[in-house]
Amino acid sequence: MWLALYALIGTSSAAEHRVFRAEMTIESLAEDLGDPTLADVIRKLNDLDPGEQAEVGSIVMLPSLHADHVDQDAAVLSWSGDVEIQTPGSARVPAAVGASLPPGSVVCTLSDGFATIRLAISLKGRFHDDLSLLPDTCLTVTSTFARSGARGSLVSVDSGSISVRAAEDEPGAITVVTPSGVTSGDAGGFRVTIEDNAARTEAVGAPTTVFGAGAEVAVDTGYGSRVRTGEAPSDAVKLLEPGAPASPDNGASLRRADFTWTPVERALGYRIELSAAPDFSDVIRIEDVPAAEWRPERLFLPYRIRGLWWRIASFDRTGFQGAFSEARTLALPGGVGP
Repeated sequence: MWLALYALIGTSSAAEHRVFRAEMTIESLAEDLGDPTLADVIRKLNDLDPGEQAEVGSIVMLPSLHADHVDQDAAVLSWSGDVEIQTPGSARVPAAVGASLPPGSVVCTLSDGFATIRLAISLKGRFHDDLSLLPDTCLTVTSTFARSGARGSLVSVDSGSISVRAAEDEPGAITVVTPSGVTSGDAGGFRVTIEDNAARTEAVGAPTTVFGAGAEVAVDTGYGSRVRTGEAPSDAVKLLEPGAPASPDNGASLRRADFTWTPVERALGYRIELSAAPDFSDVIRIEDVPAAEWRPERLFLPYRIRGLWWRIASFDRTGFQGAFSEARTLALPGGVGP
């Protein structure tokens, strides 16, 4: 059923999507639209038989009755390393800032690549939803739309790991489809990582919901859930707290690449992340280490950066990664920067 509904999205115009939840019926969706007679329309749009209900966790297309509904294209906000994009009917090309990503576009980062893409943007252009790709990640933009007071984005991730920025003001719904299940949230602030026959979700900035095999699990901020292919999502587990950055001091000059932080009890390891932007929308390096320190012999930085920020997070023994620490900034050494 998921595949059938997913295929419809690329061919449906002026429509919105909804993740079908346990408390929903096709009739209740029609009532939400203000017209109970639309139940038959919804079933036809989603290839459902008369009287049939959708499976929990499936993507249901709804007719848009809003005159100001706008179907949108996503766009590349930033990138570093090797990143490729492919729009429908075109060959793969290197990413470029501002490149348009219409529905059906694919974005892939290679082993040294990072990218952040803009998803749905509010009609007044004041707010938008961002999603970042870590190395070795491939993502397909399925649809983005906006209307008065609402916007939504739907993507699929086949490999790698993505992080959705938490929305601070006007939130937009973001749904991520994986080979194992679905993750959906109304305010961003979550990560999804593809594992062997599973997908791992961590709600680090806002609550989210994970779906799989016709079941759903609510995941509060600070918790995570894993959904294995063909199985219901696991119960939510508490994520580890980050360690506190110790050195270098905030604002210190980057003379030696010696990073340390306080260790976290029960942590199996740590992830340190470096960015050229204070909101970490332009990540340039990540490193997973077993101890509460990272002292690389060499640290290569892109010449174009104007600043450098770093933060750390903890891994538990089952692979769940907690929220990142407060970021610290570093003054760039001479010869680095535009």
